[in-house]
Amino acid sequence: MEDIKQLMQLRLVLMVLMFVTPFLYWFGVINTGPLEWARWAMAPFFEPDSVGSQPSIIRVFSAIVGGMLWAGLIAPFVQIVSRRIGILEAGSLEAYEQAESEAWEKANTPESLGELVSIQVLKGGFLSSDESIVETTQGFFRVSGKVGGVMKGAPVSQLHGRLTVGEPNVKGRSFTLLD
Repeated sequence: MEDIKQLMQLRLVLMVLMFVTPFLYWFGVINTGPLEWARWAMAPFFEPDSVGSQPSIIRVFSAIVGGMLWAGLIAPFVQIVSRRIGILEAGSLEAYEQAESEAWEKANTPESLGELVSIQVLKGGFLSSDESIVETTQGFFRVSGKVGGVMKGAPVSQLHGRLTVGEPNVKGRSFTLLD
């Protein structure tokens, strides 16, 4: 149990570093980073140029990329520590992978919203898009776009912010949920 607490503290420290280090780089507290290391490694292959000769937009973009590379450098360590914590909490690697698999399947299983009762299409104005209100046996849902060409009584399901009218695994019409 003590090992898990230490790993959780390490993960917290790494996550804080992942978010703080780019700002330290951007404000000049850290003067070097992965971008400078790559420049140093590639220097023998390119002609030397001065920083002043680069357009200012290139220097700004380079600074942004340099800070983001710090976050990208720390992120794999956060993932490794998080996986280790999950394995210790689950008890074994097999139990951890089983739990991850079950969580993935639950997150990717469509939620049934009943059968289609009616559809009301709301025309968009000058600068707005069309919307439709889909009524099912379990309630009302507002979606983006014109819903048409579907049969009453068709199954309606929801997955990842999308409303599907028809069989989700076969060929159903899918719309973006607005509410």
